[in-house]
Amino acid sequence: MDSPDVTERISQHMLFKELVTRRAKVVRLLMSVGLIANFVLIALVAFFPQILRMPVEPGEATTIGVVLAVGIIVLGWAITWIYVYMANGTFDRLSAVLVNEVAR
Repeated sequence: MDSPDVTERISQHMLFKELVTRRAKVVRLLMSVGLIANFVLIALVAFFPQILRMPVEPGEATTIGVVLAVGIIVLGWAITWIYVYMANGTFDRLSAVLVNEVAR
């Protein structure tokens, strides 16, 4: 299945183009969410550090900055989980259909 003919047929197939398009859209969306969240946190650190120093509740030791930093980490996990879920589901199904159609 590594012959140039098969590779050419796969790259020209409609399902391959759909797979590439769908994967690119998902990656762009998830990457944008992650970048915007990180940029907002960095902008808060640069321009409004007093907000990040505020405690979550009066008298508590945990600050808003700590909560936001933990939120960024959790968001990164969520983004990774979403991509893996889609890659193992939607993208793998499309890949299997594509391989079956090209192998015929």
